[in-house]
Amino acid sequence: MKNQSKARIRKQFSIMLGDLLLCFVSVYFALCVRNLNVIEAAHLYLLNIKKFLPIIPFCIIFLYTLRLYDLDRTFVLNRTIPRFSIIALLNFFVGFVFFYFNSNQLNFPKSILAYYCVINALLQIAYRAILDRIYSQIDKKNVFFIGVKNEATLKDIENKFETSKYVNFKEAFVYRDLKDLDELCEKLNTVKQPVFVYNKGMKLPKNLQVILNQKQGENCMFYSYSEFYEYLLRKIPIEDIDIFWTLDNINVSDKTTYLIIKRIFDILFSVIIFVLTLPFWPFICLAIKIEDKGPILFTQERLGRNNVPFKLRKFRTMRVQNNDFHPVSENDDRITKVGKFLRKTRIDEIPQILNILKGEMSLIGPRPERPSLAQELNKEIPFYNQRTVIKPGITGWDQICGEYHSPSVEDTYKKLQSDLYYIKNLSIHLDVSIIFKTIITVFKREGK
Repeated sequence: MKNQSKARIRKQFSIMLGDLLLCFVSVYFALCVRNLNVIEAAHLYLLNIKKFLPIIPFCIIFLYTLRLYDLDRTFVLNRTIPRFSIIALLNFFVGFVFFYFNSNQLNFPKSILAYYCVINALLQIAYRAILDRIYSQIDKKNVFFIGVKNEATLKDIENKFETSKYVNFKEAFVYRDLKDLDELCEKLNTVKQPVFVYNKGMKLPKNLQVILNQKQGENCMFYSYSEFYEYLLRKIPIEDIDIFWTLDNINVSDKTTYLIIKRIFDILFSVIIFVLTLPFWPFICLAIKIEDKGPILFTQERLGRNNVPFKLRKFRTMRVQNNDFHPVSENDDRITKVGKFLRKTRIDEIPQILNILKGEMSLIGPRPERPSLAQELNKEIPFYNQRTVIKPGITGWDQICGEYHSPSVEDTYKKLQSDLYYIKNLSIHLDVSIIFKTIITVFKREGK
């Protein structure tokens, strides 16, 4: 699926280039509105576009942060307009700050900046509507599933086909056993260049082997069930994992450069956050103390990289009295009112920067578990221990999924799917994506 993954990135990059073009066009239209003269605006364009060059990159950052390059999210007008309204306000704020603090730009008409922000937002909305119309009319590739290892994962894929307009696939047929062969052949006769997703563990009848070998010469695409699922849902199907999968895919020895860069970023990030938040610590501590007497910091032993234990620190969000410290559940009544706010805004996580500075944690990684809980989960869930080959993190791929996951075996399976996907695909690009999505999660108050 590497080609499909590259195609996803190329599509996002092409959308970004369109956004950049619209930013430059918006400056011209802003000058036209400001001067009410198309010819004069053309003369002034080169002079003024230089002033906007430092501002335009922020527009792309805001678009990315608000997930407007997320190909899994279809265009919905009543959801898109508020996002672009926020971007327009942010663009105006950045532009105003830039012009206000730049002595060479103090006389720059602020009305041009305002027109630019409004026009850019309108053009971007129209651009997204056009893209949505184009992608919805593209013929989707017909997928033939040859064998199903797990009905639940097939259901996940089918839901993705239904809910994501930008997914360029649709289900054509599911072959489960020999009785489906005739119907499969009939379907294949009506489809050009089908896509085959096969179960590696399935024994195929000779007739079907002949058909698949023939289709190889017709430029059809073939993907294993595991790689197709991973590409589409960006998580790992646990039932396909065995010792050989882990040996092939979970190997951090070739990520030395990445890990060095990540460690440098962790230190810089922790120092900056510590300096910026330190003035607010006394107020946070006071709020915790006023509502519930007890320690300000919650300290608990967790497992770090390679199962090395360490003391995790957070601002306390739960009552001390009648608390048996069992794992937190959704809507847990032990959480205080202040604690609910701290959790939703992720403020309770701030003291973990001390763990990052000590090298026990990273900004991004799987969440660290309690030793006793991890021991039990490791007995129930195969290869659960593989998530400890890297440092645990404050945020991660699972934490931004928007779904609450309890410490139950069922939910831990879901967490492990995301954790293994992250470990397999370690990269700066993926980390940047997680950071931006974490920002949105915090502002939408979807913290877990």
